[in-house]
Order: sequence, then structure tokens, then C-alpha cells
Amino acid sequence: NTHNQVHRPQLESPPLANTSTTASSEVSSQIDTVLLGDSMMERFKTTGKHTQVGQLRYPQVFNAGVGGDRIENVLYRIDLGLLRLLKHKNPKLVVLQVGTNNLRPGKALQFQHLNGYCLLLHALLRTLSTETQILVTGLFRRTDIDEQCITHSNMALKELVTKINEEEMRREAQPSSRVHWMDPPGDIGLEHLDDHVHLNANGYQIWNAALQQKIQELLSTSNSK
Repeated sequence: NTHNQVHRPQLESPPLANTSTTASSEVSSQIDTVLLGDSMMERFKTTGKHTQVGQLRYPQVFNAGVGGDRIENVLYRIDLGLLRLLKHKNPKLVVLQVGTNNLRPGKALQFQHLNGYCLLLHALLRTLSTETQILVTGLFRRTDIDEQCITHSNMALKELVTKINEEEMRREAQPSSRVHWMDPPGDIGLEHLDDHVHLNANGYQIWNAALQQKIQELLSTSNSK
């Protein structure tokens, strides 16, 4: 599978040469941004490869997107060892895009899906460094799912982010939030789809413009700490 054949070997590979000191070795092995989720992330390697995000290389970006993944599949992968491996790389930012494969015609994300997403966020918060930021990105429009279902799902995810931050701020007594929300760009319409769900090249360019800006903003915040 993708975890064992692609992701694990990349994360377990030694850092690049010219690491004369322990400190430089640690710096070279740190990941800036992890893209975690489904095919919308994975396709930054293909359809979205000409975007700024798609042009970034490891260890600036580690793409942990897998086509077809649902929320529960991502939970399975991090339990399989992905999260343990990521912990050693001390990522500054994790960007999440997952949930569209849990949708069904006429049905928004259900309680069990949101509960799974909550477990995912808690696992990232508890395992990774307290300096690691998390960006939850909203789901995109699809031709086979009512737009109202997409809207309701994004509202539920946004509320989950707020709830998680309130819990964490009480728990850690920290004034700032570690989990952030980003709406899908409003100018991405059905005309920006390759099929019923996947963005085409133009769609990725629009998403990239917003996503890259948000990533840089959060990385700048992380670097200033």
C-alpha cells in the first residue's frame, strides 16, 4: 500500500548530505509542511504539479495524500505508523483535506464522521510538538453531491475546529489556537472539476493561490516563536 511503499520509505530515509553537525542534521530532517488527506492532496503531484505547492519538494513539503481515503482511512494510516514517523520529523504545519469521500448524495458528514475527524485532530495535537500548527481546509463542491450538503459539512467542520481550540486553550492555558480553518475558495466552481469531484489544473491554480498564502502565513508565525 501507499503507506508502506511510498510514505514510510521517504520518511525513514536519512537526511541529505552535508550535515557536519548534529544540529544541522536535525534541521535538514525537519519537515515544514505535511499535506495529509485524500486525492485532493495527492494530486498536487499530478494535476496540481505546476502550482507553487506542487513544486515544493521534500522536506519543504511531505505529501501524505492517498486517493480514495476517507476520514477513517487516514486514522488507520496514522495508527499504522505514519504519525510516529512524522513526530520524529517535527513538522511545523499539517494541512488536512479529507472528508469528501465520506459524503453521499443527500447526506452531509454524519456524527461518526465528525467524531473520527475529532479523533484525528486530537491525535495530531497530542503526538506532535506543541509548536506544530494544523490547518483544516474545507470540502469542495461536487457534481454528484448537493451543494447544501457541502455547506453543512463545512459548517460542522468549522464548528469542530472552534470546539477543539476552546478545549485545548483550557487544557494548555495557551492564549493562541493551534488549529486553523480555511474555507475553499469561493471562485472554484463546478467548471473547475476534471470529473465529479477532482479539481482540474485551473482549479488547482486557484486553490494554490489561497493555500500557499495561508501556509506561508502559518509558517511565518511558527518561525517567529
